[in-house]
Amino acid sequence: MTSFETFFPSKNTSFNVGVVYNQGQIYSRGFDVTFNDGNGNKDHTHQLTFGISERGIAAILDQHQDGHGLRLLSGLAPTQIEVIPVTNDEATLRL
Repeated sequence: MTSFETFFPSKNTSFNVGVVYNQGQIYSRGFDVTFNDGNGNKDHTHQLTFGISERGIAAILDQHQDGHGLRLLSGLAPTQIEVIPVTNDEATLRL
């Protein structure tokens, strides 16, 4: 197994953003998934499973936020915007 970790500043801790597992031939033997090698012999496949998804996005967002909100580099977000919440006495914005 290989694990990908990053530092999560908002929580002052490490954060797992993904893993890669070497499954070997465990599932290919169970489901009889085979291939023919260059010599014409059959063998079971070797498999990897991996997961890197929304955890990576969460890590990017946490790395680029501060007390004023999200601030991405201009290379990632060439158009800068600012969201201004508008509330009145009857409605309250809760984050």
